[in-house]
This record gives sequence, C-alpha cells and structure tokens, in this order.
Amino acid sequence: MKGIITVLGKDKVGIIAKVCTYLAEHNLNILDISQTIVQDYFNMMMIVDISAPASPSRRLWRSFSR
Repeated sequence: MKGIITVLGKDKVGIIAKVCTYLAEHNLNILDISQTIVQDYFNMMMIVDISAPASPSRRLWRSFSR
C-alpha cells in the first residue's frame, strides 16, 4: 500500500532529515520524493510504502501531523 506525504512551510535546516528519520523509525520506506524551494518556502511531496508500519496507522498519522 502507498501513501502520499506533503510537507510545506518556511525553509529551515533539517526539515528533510527530521521527516526521513521519522519515516525510518516507523518502518515507512520512501519510494519517490520531489522537493522545491520557492521564495524561502519549502515544498516536499513523498510517496511512501505504508504496507508494514511499525505503529498502528491511526496513531502513526496522528503523531506525524504534529
């Protein structure tokens, strides 16, 4: 099963590292990734494999949206 994750916001150091670390800790594999910076705003879209998450999906997505 696949999921789409989007990350939008003011650009700063470490955004990609934090998101990728979180995904790895929850056993979610990145299948594809696209990112851009437009006028100091960061935009990233990822397609991830959500077939075998380390946490139940409801709890996982609630914690991810913070």
